[in-house]
Amino acid sequence: MVDESELREGDALPTIRALANQLDVAVNTVARAYQELEALGFAESRGTRGTFIKKARGRGAASAVVAAALGHA
Repeated sequence: MVDESELREGDALPTIRALANQLDVAVNTVARAYQELEALGFAESRGTRGTFIKKARGRGAASAVVAAALGHA
């Protein structure tokens, strides 16, 4: 999504629960993916306000992180 410019800096990501339900995966899996995105500088958590896109990096990098967090790497 970031790589294809669907998400821009400052955009809110879905809540962890909403995305877990949408993808039919465990809440902990999405939480881990969000933590990885934050650790790599793609996203930032703003407490109860949610998680937001921080900046995009190299093409394919965000997708690779999410795939790795979901165990598809």
